[in-house]
Amino acid sequence: MKNKSLFILIATGLLLVALSKVLIPSDLVNFSPIGAIALMGGAFMGRRVWTFLLPIAAVFMADIMISGQAPIYSSYLFSSGMLFVYLGFLAIAGLGILFKNKLSIAGVFGSSILAAVIFFILSNFGSWIFLPEYTKDMSGLATCYANAIPYFRNTLVSQVLFSFILYFGWSLSFNKKLAWIKIPG
Repeated sequence: MKNKSLFILIATGLLLVALSKVLIPSDLVNFSPIGAIALMGGAFMGRRVWTFLLPIAAVFMADIMISGQAPIYSSYLFSSGMLFVYLGFLAIAGLGILFKNKLSIAGVFGSSILAAVIFFILSNFGSWIFLPEYTKDMSGLATCYANAIPYFRNTLVSQVLFSFILYFGWSLSFNKKLAWIKIPG
């Protein structure tokens, strides 16, 4: 069953990444399934190498594709700031592991919101550290986060939407009952 779960997650994740590059307009910055792949990968697979490797491979593939379409983006591809984006996805996978035994509609919704916030904090902290336009004080950090707020909406909406797509797909694949809330015990 674990191999089937891994296969379904990888196949669905890769399909979502491919479809997002074709169907999602390029002006929807930060609208991506990769955070959901990281979150639900942690929830479905637990502490496995694939839990962390899958979202990193997906974001790396997306970064390569974007840099091929927009040469200005290639300077970002192996920059120091990129590390914080990858760290954000690894943290989201870790959150998924913590949420593994709480798979429910409310759990997916709550952990998706938390995942979007984690990504926002980590990725923009990296921007503040490495981008020269921000002063390296609390004022510069506040400015960095304030400048990133318009992009947060797309991160949040895509995180919730794609997490539910993966959750419902997983539930249907394994004939799992959908629960509004998972009560321990």
